[in-house]
Amino acid sequence: MSADIYLLRHGETEWSQDGRLQGQLDSPLTDSGRRQARQLGALLTAHLAGGELRPGCQVSPLGRAQETANLIRAEAQGLLAPEQITEPRLSEIGFGDWEGLTFDEIEADWADLIDQYDDLGWLFDAPNGEGYERALARIRSWLDDQSGPVIAISHGLTSQLICCAYLGEPRSAVAGFTVEHGVIYRLRDGEIETIRG
Repeated sequence: MSADIYLLRHGETEWSQDGRLQGQLDSPLTDSGRRQARQLGALLTAHLAGGELRPGCQVSPLGRAQETANLIRAEAQGLLAPEQITEPRLSEIGFGDWEGLTFDEIEADWADLIDQYDDLGWLFDAPNGEGYERALARIRSWLDDQSGPVIAISHGLTSQLICCAYLGEPRSAVAGFTVEHGVIYRLRDGEIETIRG
């Protein structure tokens, strides 16, 4: 794949601040999350200024990603293609019965499951959740469809999975690949560049 992908994580939300799993549920951005989104817009503006191509924008349908996208576009006026595509394949991993719960609440009821892992790999095994294989299939499908420069606004675990799928890394590498708020990850020519303000 030769397309430049600028991968961005949505801003901080009320639930993420509380340590509560969102998955395909939603909570609004915090003041800090809105500030992170505006900073991403400014960072994109600085990075894309002077370029001839205006990347398209693909966004998870979840509210926190859509709000982030709107704030980014307001900062980067004229530098992005006018169309914005809502892309379901960029949604957060589905955490099934764990959505809306804190990590402490999950550990209290599913300690036997969580204790099998040394990292966050247990998130893929949420009861009635999406699971690793289905999530990976949709991410690979999305990656295969990219043919031009694109801004992709997604979520924490999904972004980690995108990066690892792009690099050909196994499931065991996903939890160790940190994707921060307020940072751009540029996927290009088989490598990932981190762009900070």
